[in-house]
Amino acid sequence: MDSTLEATVEKVPSLEDKRQTSRMYWGFKFEQVMTSPPGDETSLQKPVSNFESFQSVLYTKVGGYRGTGVLFGAEMDCLDPKKVPTKPPDCYVELKTCKGIEDESGMRSFCYHKLMQYWAQSFICGVPTILVGFRLDNGHVLSTDELPMSKVPLIAQANGDAWKPAVCQNFLNSFLQFVTVLVTESHEQTIYKLKLDVSQQRVVVTREEATAQNQFVPTWYLDQRPGY
Repeated sequence: MDSTLEATVEKVPSLEDKRQTSRMYWGFKFEQVMTSPPGDETSLQKPVSNFESFQSVLYTKVGGYRGTGVLFGAEMDCLDPKKVPTKPPDCYVELKTCKGIEDESGMRSFCYHKLMQYWAQSFICGVPTILVGFRLDNGHVLSTDELPMSKVPLIAQANGDAWKPAVCQNFLNSFLQFVTVLVTESHEQTIYKLKLDVSQQRVVVTREEATAQNQFVPTWYLDQRPGY
């Protein structure tokens, strides 16, 4: 659309959904506790809600000066009051919860499954700090740890995980370039679906005829585009 690609994420139902819902609730509760004024019991008694959020609209280039430009919205959990009035996003903090680390195996799992995800999400948004709450299986948080985003890859490498930031960035850049070549038809004609097949280490592409059911670009957005 006007040389711009519009994308969204399609959620696929799974058997993990019920447990994932519980973990999401714990995460929202952790955010509520960490952002409430100290000793403010009234705020802590309020029902947890994920409908209220602060979104930051960001533009970045993936792959350097000649890379692919990406305009996106990202939810910001909170800001560090000690860094105010630092210019955003340098004052933002990402809040996460994770199962507590009990042994070396747990640490390796944390570095592989969690730290790369935390780093990728924070890096592309420019969020410099990640605060992790380590919880029990019942959701109770026992401890917290503040991780500078720039140090996350070093923590992973020090614990035997070999993922590298440059590899992640190069994959994203290659993927975006692949998509720009792939998409040749208007959103009014075709919906392109892309799925990562981890076992085959490849991206699977399917095309669907555009219908009212699979259209994801809202009409109010189209109506406000100049010349559309």
